[in-house]
Amino acid sequence: MRARPNTLSIEAFVKVREEEARRAERFWGSQPRTLRFYALKDGRLADNRRLLRDRLVDLLETINPDLYKTASNVGFAQQLREGRCR
Repeated sequence: MRARPNTLSIEAFVKVREEEARRAERFWGSQPRTLRFYALKDGRLADNRRLLRDRLVDLLETINPDLYKTASNVGFAQQLREGRCR
């Protein structure tokens, strides 16, 4: 991910990122309008942890996916050494 160019306002940069996400959604064949944008202040993730958790729980309960895919780097180095991931 590239940093925000100094020539763009934060609002314009947000619009660029949202359009990139929509294009990726179309590319991967997701159903239209499945993206959620929460418009939280940049760099304030830790301040919004509870809000994000609640929104994620609501989203998962709403869409009820058959499969959840998560990412974690816990144990990644060990798995890499053992050849269990690439």
